[in-house]
Amino acid sequence: MELQATYWLNGKLQQELTVQDRGIQYGDGFFTTILVVNKQVLNWSAHWQRIKNSSLVLDLPLIAIEQLSDWLEVALNDFFKKNAVKDCVLKIVITRGIGGAGYQMPEHIEPNCIFYIKPSPIQIKQNELPVMAPMAVGLCQTMASMGSLAGVKTLNRLENVMAKTEMANQGFQEGLMVNAQDHIVCATQSNIYLIKENSVITPQITQSGVAGTTRYSINRLLQNLGWKLEEKNILLADIEQADELFLTNAVRGVQPVKQFLNTDYKTEQTTLIHQAWSNWQMQNATDVMNLKSVK
Repeated sequence: MELQATYWLNGKLQQELTVQDRGIQYGDGFFTTILVVNKQVLNWSAHWQRIKNSSLVLDLPLIAIEQLSDWLEVALNDFFKKNAVKDCVLKIVITRGIGGAGYQMPEHIEPNCIFYIKPSPIQIKQNELPVMAPMAVGLCQTMASMGSLAGVKTLNRLENVMAKTEMANQGFQEGLMVNAQDHIVCATQSNIYLIKENSVITPQITQSGVAGTTRYSINRLLQNLGWKLEEKNILLADIEQADELFLTNAVRGVQPVKQFLNTDYKTEQTTLIHQAWSNWQMQNATDVMNLKSVK
């Protein structure tokens, strides 16, 4: 039986969405994508932090966690029951709703909260997240933009769409993106980390890029594991001189890189970091029935 994706709007199952929504008209909103395993939401605290921070930066009313968790409980359990599964990928999209004169916000904002729930691409075995096969990545010609909304996962992701398609046309699963200052910012749908001796280095997210939810939590985990974590501007030469390279993503976790252009990388330390991340994820998962307990 083919599993069916479902859509929900403000807690109600939907078949269609209005084109008047400002999320469709102007990309006026943000989203977060979540992996759910065995009816438990992974890294929920980071996703809730993203929702709070994005609402603040975009001047959107914050949906109460009690309301959000009640809607999620109903929607997720409906998906589990209809498809006889316990795993899924959940996308939460929050928009400014309908109204306003052109770009101008409406005086009274009534945000829309959309859930898109689909089957999980991750096969869970023995309560562990699988390590992704090491990948070869390219260099995107499409640049990462710079601006005041750096860090926020707004609905305006067209540069990522173009970069991802560019890489797919060249036969790469992923590609690294630079900004106008020639700083390596991210991959098309992942944050990037490099390992150099006893340090793990990741780009600053102050002028470009998205502050990923995995990045939010794994930065703390890496330091607890004894790594020296550095956030700084990274150039192409830094990538080429790294010992190991890995990407992080909310659904695919820690993704080892075996090759970038003409540079090959080891993956031993990345594999250990993946295992630690998998353990942390499963130990800190939040039951669907208990989401409102995370503040």
